[in-house]
Amino acid sequence: MSAAAPAAVRTLGVVGALLLAFAAAQDAAPNEPETDAARSLGVDLNAPRLAAPAEVRTFLDAIDDHPGLRAARSGRAAAERELDGLRSPFALDANVAFTRLDARRPEEPLPPPLDTFQDPPDGWSTQAQLDLRLRPFLMGDLADAEAQLVISALRAERTERETRATLEAAALQASAGLHLAERGLTLADAGAALAEDALEATRTRHALGAASDAELRRAEASLERAREGRRAAVARMHEAERALRDLVGDAPPLPGMPDLAPIDAPDPALLQAREDLRLAEIGARNAERALLPVAQASYALNVGDDALSFSIETRTFQPTVSYQTPGGFGGGGGGAGGLGGVLPDSTLPRIDGAITVGASVTLGPEGFHALDGARARVDAAEAGVQVARADAERARFARSDGLRAARAELELARLDVDLA
Repeated sequence: MSAAAPAAVRTLGVVGALLLAFAAAQDAAPNEPETDAARSLGVDLNAPRLAAPAEVRTFLDAIDDHPGLRAARSGRAAAERELDGLRSPFALDANVAFTRLDARRPEEPLPPPLDTFQDPPDGWSTQAQLDLRLRPFLMGDLADAEAQLVISALRAERTERETRATLEAAALQASAGLHLAERGLTLADAGAALAEDALEATRTRHALGAASDAELRRAEASLERAREGRRAAVARMHEAERALRDLVGDAPPLPGMPDLAPIDAPDPALLQAREDLRLAEIGARNAERALLPVAQASYALNVGDDALSFSIETRTFQPTVSYQTPGGFGGGGGGAGGLGGVLPDSTLPRIDGAITVGASVTLGPEGFHALDGARARVDAAEAGVQVARADAERARFARSDGLRAARAELELARLDVDLA
């Protein structure tokens, strides 16, 4: 490394300090893409959970340790971390390479002193490069990648909500099922007791000749059926206890079935269709961008034997700062200066920097066919949204009718209880 290399290192240090400050500002600033995407997709990130009394809320919170909910939370955390990784304001790449040349002198030597130019390099070449990729903003491919990861994060968040809602409904059903099983066992105990009393009465009557053998056998069969019914009721209660324990652990069941107000939430199938449409639109943009020319610009500054460069391209507008130290070969004639010791460095031209501007474009049937396919997927996704919207409307009416019918049936059941 040359004596001028510390200046380049200091330059990179200043850039790194500015970058860390920018990263801290990015962390302090709120990220809005999730909110904007959720609003456009019809997702309420602040949607309330199931409205329930404190006692019921405490009971439902016991499902937080359920493996299914833990898996959903882990999936959401993974999607959020992946999104945070893309939004990181910088990335640092380090590369080092060692090269061993196998060279020999030419067969026809030059007269002195030019023969010194013919000395083959002998030894190892070492090259190290440090690339600092900056992301002060996300544009082009990076912006589309962010939009895709935002949708993935929203899907993971919805999966967690749906998993929690499913487990909460199952826990409430299991609690009610346990109470029903306990009542069933109580009725089975009463039935078995009545069957035993009836059998004893039949035996007494049979001993006195007031009951036939057939009546005695029927009484014995009734007792056996009552005992079998009790054994089945015990098994159902144990199964209900196991189902509740699998959901809420050792939390006690609710004393009764709470009266909960339904939550009017967007239809999951409609949200899925909207997300598919957004992904199809992103794919179409990528296909269109793939057909556009990409411009590149770079500036390289030579610092002794080292180089410091800055480059940017129009595909992502992600600037890159690179520091490279090429090292040198052992032996004569391989150095950068002095031409093998024949001429001093002061007599040779020196290149301090270089500016490079270029453009590239890829054209072919593959790109145009990919664009046509991406546009067709957009059309299909738009049709899917229309179908999902109609299905969601029908499902909403069906749920409303089902809720009204269930409430009417509940009122009739309560009336039957009052009249009994």
